[in-house]
Amino acid sequence: MVSIEVSGERYSIPTEYSDIDFLRYASVVDSETYLERSEAATGIPADVLAKFNFTQMAAISPLLAFLDEEPKYIALESDLQIGSETYGKMEEAKMHLKSQRVVGVIEVAKIYLDKDIGKMSVAEGYGYAAFFLTSSKRSANGTSD
Repeated sequence: MVSIEVSGERYSIPTEYSDIDFLRYASVVDSETYLERSEAATGIPADVLAKFNFTQMAAISPLLAFLDEEPKYIALESDLQIGSETYGKMEEAKMHLKSQRVVGVIEVAKIYLDKDIGKMSVAEGYGYAAFFLTSSKRSANGTSD
C-alpha cells in the first residue's frame, strides 16, 4: 500500500491484492471505464482523477498493475446445493446475478450463507464468487456435477 496526498486529502493506493477487500475488487472488475476503475481501486473520486495530468496518472497506473492479473483464490469446499434450496432464494439470487456484475455475487452469498464476502480478502471472496457462479450455472442447466 502506498499513501499519496491529493488536494490535501490522503489516499492509500493498493499495490497488491492483499491490500483490498473483495468488495473493492468487485467494484474494480465491474467498472466500465479506466476512470471508474481507477476510482474504485484508489478511492480517489473520479472528478479529482479527471483533473490529473498525464504525469500524475502515469505515476498511479504502475501501482495498480496487479489488477491486470487474475487473483489467486482459495477454492471453497461446500456441500451447499443451490438447486436444492428454496425457490424464493433461487429467484432472489437470479435477480442479483442477472446484472452480470461481480457485486451481485456478494448479495447471493448473503442470501445463501448469511456472510458478507465483500469484507473478505480477495482470495477468499473470489473463491466464494467462483463457487456461486458455477453452482448457479449448474442449477440453471439442471446438472449436478
